[in-house]
Amino acid sequence: MYQNLDYRPFVEMLYQLCMDRKSGFIFFSTPDDAWGKIKLHQGNIIGFGYRSIWGERAIGEFQKIETVRCFFQEKTKPDEAAPARDASLPATTELLALLLSEDPHAALARVKQDLEEQRQQIDLEEAITRPHREAGRKSVLIADDSRVARAILSKPLVVAGYDVREARDGFEAIGLAQDDPPDLILLDVNMPGIDGFKVLDTLRHNRRTKHLPILMLTSNDGILDRLKGKIASCDEYLVKPVDTTELLQLVRKHINLPA
Repeated sequence: MYQNLDYRPFVEMLYQLCMDRKSGFIFFSTPDDAWGKIKLHQGNIIGFGYRSIWGERAIGEFQKIETVRCFFQEKTKPDEAAPARDASLPATTELLALLLSEDPHAALARVKQDLEEQRQQIDLEEAITRPHREAGRKSVLIADDSRVARAILSKPLVVAGYDVREARDGFEAIGLAQDDPPDLILLDVNMPGIDGFKVLDTLRHNRRTKHLPILMLTSNDGILDRLKGKIASCDEYLVKPVDTTELLQLVRKHINLPA
């Protein structure tokens, strides 16, 4: 169930979940339609994302928020092995102390000064090497939790000259779409955390993304699923495996490119 919380009660809720050694995801949004996700494993914060920024870099942005709308999705089935932890994050106790601090920005700067210098160097190198979208080149965002599925969909689009970006889950898809809206989205229905229908609903209620063409992808060819997609206002509903020729034709159609 969603809760509306100010910054301090939200962080205190996070603190209590850590103390209770909970596992799962906290999903939250801000009044300006920015999304965030915090991943917990047995009381440890192992993932932290906000506004398409992940890890330590997301903390500074997160500390600027005043209110959030959030819910906790608990993971009751234990993992056979502990999930990978974002190496850029401080230890959970240190991170909670920073978030609860009266002056979290100063605390973060003091504790993480060395890493900040290293991070700036990494950011500079990434900015130099990062490919930029070419003028007039149409962009497609592929949102699918399967790396293989993303690769299969991406290859013919790249060959056809599209600028292709990828999202590994619904949260990342929302963040990427809102930060830099693509010309079209290929959206998988079955994703962990926030499924494709929730992503679609979120994007349709955001002023920057509500008019984007969105093609839903799924392995389920049921009537109810198609009806649900139609009600949620997706532009097309495609069943995997998607025929490459059909995919390219539909992408051209909805981006309004000549055949």
